[in-house]
Amino acid sequence: MHTEYERRQVQHRKEEETRERRLTAMRQARTALLEDCQLKAPRTQVQAWQEATAIRAYYDALEDHDVTLDAAEAATAWTTWARAYTDRIDPVPENPRLPEPPAITPEDLRPYLRGWSPYEPKWK
Repeated sequence: MHTEYERRQVQHRKEEETRERRLTAMRQARTALLEDCQLKAPRTQVQAWQEATAIRAYYDALEDHDVTLDAAEAATAWTTWARAYTDRIDPVPENPRLPEPPAITPEDLRPYLRGWSPYEPKWK
């Protein structure tokens, strides 16, 4: 038979274990969120680079194509604009860096917590 003191001790240990499991889940959630944020940067940069590369290749092909004299001025203007556009979207000349970590709110962590509350040591 347990005394009141023993019951409180058992309850205290259970609460402490729950807090520790939640803290572990919070650390893991933060790590996963930061990794997801870091993965978005290179994916976005690769997409922009691929688009810029494809547009440049297209306009290189247009410039190699014989253009009628009356269309040459319009084609040159269009090509000039397109090349300036590709220079703006191409991330390579900017020497991209790892993005700064975002400010993280408890709600940002919720999808990574596997059922834990982001506010208190309990399940949703």
